[in-house]
Amino acid sequence: MMITPPESWRVNVAAVIMDSSGHVLLGSTSDQSRHWHFPQGGVRSKESLMEALQREVYEEVGLEPSSYRIVCFLGGFRYRYGKDNEKRERWIGQQQTYFLLLCHGERPEVDISLSPEFSRVEWRSWRELRPKIFVRAKRDAIAKLLQSFFPENMEIHELIAYLEHQITPRRYLHESAERIDLMATACNEQSLFAEGKEEASVLMMHLSKDIQSIHSSLEAKKKGRLLVIFHGLDGSGCDSSLRKLCRSLDPFGLRVETLLSASEQEMSAYNLDCPEHLLTPQQGELLMLDRSLYYALGKDMLTGACDEAHLSERMRCLRDSEQRLSEQGTHIIKIFLNISQPEQQRRLEKRRLKPAACPRLQVCSNSTEGQWQRETELAQQMLSLSCSQSNPWYILPADVKWYRNFCIARILLDRLRSMLIEED
Repeated sequence: MMITPPESWRVNVAAVIMDSSGHVLLGSTSDQSRHWHFPQGGVRSKESLMEALQREVYEEVGLEPSSYRIVCFLGGFRYRYGKDNEKRERWIGQQQTYFLLLCHGERPEVDISLSPEFSRVEWRSWRELRPKIFVRAKRDAIAKLLQSFFPENMEIHELIAYLEHQITPRRYLHESAERIDLMATACNEQSLFAEGKEEASVLMMHLSKDIQSIHSSLEAKKKGRLLVIFHGLDGSGCDSSLRKLCRSLDPFGLRVETLLSASEQEMSAYNLDCPEHLLTPQQGELLMLDRSLYYALGKDMLTGACDEAHLSERMRCLRDSEQRLSEQGTHIIKIFLNISQPEQQRRLEKRRLKPAACPRLQVCSNSTEGQWQRETELAQQMLSLSCSQSNPWYILPADVKWYRNFCIARILLDRLRSMLIEED
């Protein structure tokens, strides 16, 4: 299959604007047209997706950012330009990211005089939206969008809760200390993106720019502290995810540490309930830990150096330590990469055959199903013991690498944005 270069597609943002009663704003380009559109527009050079969205919504329908909130977004939707479209000289079509905006009231006043894009607008219930009311070129994309944003048989309050928890990375968030069942959790689902790897590469470029811009701003102001902890079984991609992420970050405000082989002195210090010197980022700094103490504790448990009672006590200490860090102003993101046994076996075999491709990683023998199950059961226990409402775990599907990296970028960007707003 031929892969088109990312620059062949015009990056575009579109707004699905919904009021508090569940009516969606549509615009038509002429009084005679039977087709409707969502407000949309191209992303300009050096403009973030969010900046483009706010600009287009204001220009086309006159709504200020203060009049709505962004509930979720879904990217990767492509359609090709028609033969007569003048933009074909530069692009073959558009790749759209759709944002669902929830207005603070019912049917806010709309102003279409600022742009010639729409000659009329109409509010329609989200239940009445059908692909056939949109232009033919977009109908396939619109059908997928409507299916994702507007599942049937929901009331408006149920719909908003669904969008907030299922069309955002929060779908992977585990806040309860109840037993986590990793084996019943899908390792290869891709519900937060509409298409595949090629389309994701386009959106990732823009997400990376946004991450770098906000991180640099926080570092320059020496505001905010962020700790990101990666954990997962061998082969799940902690190292490669971390390397990918580092390319989007300001090196002056970044520190990366690995505690895969924590010394007895470090473990002793931890057990004495004073591990903060290992975990605390400075003001304006993002500290990323590659598996951290969770990994070392798990290895001790597997080798018999630590019994279950000792593990529980260590997990309690770590959970309490993270709670103190949060109370002192450190933001914490904990990410567990969940990999299936067949995919882990495939990656470990690749590592064994090509050790030069992963020089920093230990070359492991293939994992048997029994070994994978034991390690997974231990990970479940550790995650449950260290989970809390204030510092929950994201359990991400890790079988599909591009989707794993996309989810991590979204989680980090969302947190950096909230930190920037908080500090301002």
